[in-house]
Amino acid sequence: MQREIPDSISLILPLLTQKATTINDLTPAFCLFVFKTNSTDSIYTKIILPYLKRLSNLKEARWSRDKAKQWPHTFDNVDRFVMFVGFPRSSHSLVGSLLDAHPEACIAHEMDVLKYVMANFSQQQLFHILLANAMQTGQQGREQTGYSYQVPGQYQGQYTTLRIIGDKRGGNSSRRLQAHPRLLPKLKNTIDVPYGLSI
Repeated sequence: MQREIPDSISLILPLLTQKATTINDLTPAFCLFVFKTNSTDSIYTKIILPYLKRLSNLKEARWSRDKAKQWPHTFDNVDRFVMFVGFPRSSHSLVGSLLDAHPEACIAHEMDVLKYVMANFSQQQLFHILLANAMQTGQQGREQTGYSYQVPGQYQGQYTTLRIIGDKRGGNSSRRLQAHPRLLPKLKNTIDVPYGLSI
């Protein structure tokens, strides 16, 4: 008996399995994986989702490399990096939004900078991604869980002279550092400016 592949999975499977439409059509190695796990859900969580994440990283890598070439001097005056760590629901959104309102600071909202450090993004790539996020969320009012953290009349998502850049995703950053402690020295080497951790 053939088990049909759910629509959400079959959309991406052709890229991996040469247009297979049922599990029985897949390569022997892939079939073995499917029947060992005994669940099409496992295909999505263990094969498809990581694949989509890699595609997303590749897209952001290309975009940020292009921006770094196009605007190589955007971050010449940056002399401090800020990253939030600690428990969720610890007023990080409020503090990050207040810092982002300063004319010399841009703080990204929920970008998970350590994910890009793990993917070996360069300093310029990291900073361009963080700046783009800060500008976008600033234009959208820095909304989070139904609340707006906008500071009226200030510089959220904008700057005059950019000296401080950072990321606010405390809970996820803490989990990554707990699982991979060497990420912190790797971050330090990548950003190549003094950094501070906001708890």
